[in-house]
Amino acid sequence: RAPDFTPVMVAEFPEDDGQPIRRLTFDPTEEYVYFVRGNGRMHHGFSPNPEHLYEIPERVILRVPVDGGEIETVADAGSFTFNPATGALAFPRRGGMVEITAEELAEGDFDAETLFRVRGGAGSFSWSPDGERALFIADRTSHSFIGIFDTDTDHIEWIAPDVTRDIYPVWSPDS
Repeated sequence: RAPDFTPVMVAEFPEDDGQPIRRLTFDPTEEYVYFVRGNGRMHHGFSPNPEHLYEIPERVILRVPVDGGEIETVADAGSFTFNPATGALAFPRRGGMVEITAEELAEGDFDAETLFRVRGGAGSFSWSPDGERALFIADRTSHSFIGIFDTDTDHIEWIAPDVTRDIYPVWSPDS
């Protein structure tokens, strides 16, 4: 904590089960730290399990209060992003993008609403600086598209779709 920047333990995983912790992110209220625990699925559809645990570890979004406390499971997903305008939490699910509103997060209600689904699945989400549009990649195995989802119209605009592999899209500061 400032001004001395004394470290504070907010979560502890004492077992050495080989599961990584990634994407540490403060929520917009700065009351919680969100993170992903676990690995992605390998080519056979299972997550790595270096400890040979009876139950195969899952990749999940977790949150914990910044002052420490109970760790809560938010969703079964490996990435997430907060909408800069609304504070909603968005993440990939079943070939699309879903979100949990800031109000639902504050109440501990983690039921996600589908924003859109696309063929091939969606990933690499990022919100426009004004929070009105979401940039994403639709992966079609042999090629991929960059799409922009408009939250006002529920419309997806595809940016120069062709048979190449488009990756790593970013927003300019003025959206």
